[in-house]
Amino acid sequence: MDDATRQAVQAAYRLLRLIEASATDPIARHGLDALAFHAIAALETSTEPSPDQLPPAATALRGALVELGEACHTANLSISQALELLQQEHPDLTLAAGGSGVRCRAAGENRELCEGPEEAVLLKPLTGPPVTGCVLHGARFLASHHGCTIKPGPGHRPEHHPVLDTIRRSLRLRDRL
Repeated sequence: MDDATRQAVQAAYRLLRLIEASATDPIARHGLDALAFHAIAALETSTEPSPDQLPPAATALRGALVELGEACHTANLSISQALELLQQEHPDLTLAAGGSGVRCRAAGENRELCEGPEEAVLLKPLTGPPVTGCVLHGARFLASHHGCTIKPGPGHRPEHHPVLDTIRRSLRLRDRL
């Protein structure tokens, strides 16, 4: 893979991670909702929102999308081709349904989008390698793998208590099984 193609693949990865983070972070989601309000107002008045009206999440997403567009142009690739190469380059990376984002490794065959960072918890089953997971998929993994241990993953945010949330959800799921 040449350098230009590698840069396009890396830009695709960064954009997908940013989309996932923005979709699950309440502050970013509120900012994007505000952006939608300003976009509708701008359409009605035929004006663009001023930069100070744009939330940080929108600015970051726009920057990542511009970076991906420029990298794909340089590599003479479409965005779809960059996403396909990303999947080939990182076969353990799970894309959400429709390629809308990155999913955690604990998701397995589950096609639901992650909740929070995809590396919020680290799960170590009795057999097999450890896997990282979001709270949603981590709970399902923990519920279905008896004897599995859990600790904070590399992407955890202590203020959100991902380990406690994952254990609570796991116990509720075990009651249903």
